[in-house]
Amino acid sequence: MVRLALLRLCTIHHLLHRAPGDSRSQWDLIDDQLESIREKSFLETHAQAILILRCDRLLNREAALTE
Repeated sequence: MVRLALLRLCTIHHLLHRAPGDSRSQWDLIDDQLESIREKSFLETHAQAILILRCDRLLNREAALTE
């Protein structure tokens, strides 16, 4: 679940902040991100997962308040 959340966040960020002339597809970005995850230690991946879950909770709480 956390990896999917991270991939979704990276894809959205890429689409919103794409540099002019950047022709990478979302699949290129996802492949790069998965490779990056494979190279990290368990502790680093776990810490990143905690941060992603906290950000997700915060964003969902803010979205619920605006509805």
